[in-house]
Amino acid sequence: MRGLYLLHFEPPYRHAGHYLGYSRDISARIAEHLAAGAKSSPLVRAALASGSTVLLAASMPGLGRTDERRLKRQGGLSRHCPLCRAYGDYHR
Repeated sequence: MRGLYLLHFEPPYRHAGHYLGYSRDISARIAEHLAAGAKSSPLVRAALASGSTVLLAASMPGLGRTDERRLKRQGGLSRHCPLCRAYGDYHR
């Protein structure tokens, strides 16, 4: 499935509580992140190494790289995170 995915770090890693990415195959990309190998994002690797649990918070099929850039520029990914919304924790 092609689209965007939002990873949630629990507890947050330093300044970051989330990671937003795009992939042509979301399931395979998340597996790469969680394996913490060379193909994983440095931020996700660092969060895992620090003891944070990395959870898939949302997948957004059909959205592309333009949408990824727009959401990253807006900041405040917790507004798009169902896990943060469930606990009212918007400002992580």
